[in-house]
Amino acid sequence: MLHQILAESGEGGCIPPRRGEQHPGLLQVQNREHGVPLYRTPVRIGIVTASGKRVEEVWLTGQAEEETFVLPSQEEPLLVHFDEGNWLLKEWSYPKTTRELLYQARNDDVIGRQWAVRQLGGGEAAGAVAGGASGITGANSQVTETLTLVAQEDSFWAVRVAALESRAGLREPTPPVELFKAAGGGENSRVRRTAIRLLGETRDPALVSLFRERFSADDSYQAQAETLRSIGRTGDRSQLPFLREALAVPSHQNVIRQAAEWAIAEISGR
Repeated sequence: MLHQILAESGEGGCIPPRRGEQHPGLLQVQNREHGVPLYRTPVRIGIVTASGKRVEEVWLTGQAEEETFVLPSQEEPLLVHFDEGNWLLKEWSYPKTTRELLYQARNDDVIGRQWAVRQLGGGEAAGAVAGGASGITGANSQVTETLTLVAQEDSFWAVRVAALESRAGLREPTPPVELFKAAGGGENSRVRRTAIRLLGETRDPALVSLFRERFSADDSYQAQAETLRSIGRTGDRSQLPFLREALAVPSHQNVIRQAAEWAIAEISGR
């Protein structure tokens, strides 16, 4: 099921809302060839305002590609969540302002937070077609602050990973190396692996000693393998003896040996 969520301001043919109403619109954009239908299904829409949260249920009738719904709302929503509870198997796009995304990144459910931080970084939302956030042109202070806090504090590892990758994707004068270093020593191995990879992608030779330390200290084969690949990106031929020693380290499916081989080839080819 493919959806494009239309703005509440009359965009895409939606009726402009009256005072006290929100008019979210939805456009089903799936390829209609070979008998693919317009879907008929209930959809739950969560609306968060300063006064609290409520959930409205609307029906996609399947009678037209584009449908508009009238929802009462006396306050400007802080967050509108299409498919509250994430019941539908879907790909979707949803243009939102930076202000909306900043709020969503700290206050939505796991899927919503992950989607929002990837939008703030200018990347695609996980499991969705990127909706494009208006006003995001680079590393403004609110965006960088929010992504940093999410990377440090979010309760779910995948959201922290998304925040780290989004910080890396911002056009900043210098990469947030200290943030990545801290994450590289965290509790979750998948977060550590991401942080180490992002440090390696800076191509900073000064980080080689850190990667060697992390290789010795980490208890995750995948994170250890990432340290070797990062040495391959940042190190010179003086690191080849260390990498050759790593060839003999046993690991599940030889992930460490494969990473060491890649790093040796990367350095030798320069």
